[in-house]
Amino acid sequence: MTDLPKCPTCGIAPEIKIRSRGMNWGSAQIRCVGHHHIGFSFPPGGEERAKRDLFEKWKKLVEENHEK
Repeated sequence: MTDLPKCPTCGIAPEIKIRSRGMNWGSAQIRCVGHHHIGFSFPPGGEERAKRDLFEKWKKLVEENHEK
């Protein structure tokens, strides 16, 4: 997780929460409180893919906000 870029607004490392709920859908979230947020649900057994997708989306968000 140390390879994740910091918030483009304040420079703080983002908070990451990934919850698997067994046979139920899990949730993945990454955010900088008060600035940027990405979150979505994922199917059972999809934790690794969700983590990878979450990190990719965060990196894209940071890149887009640095270009502005």
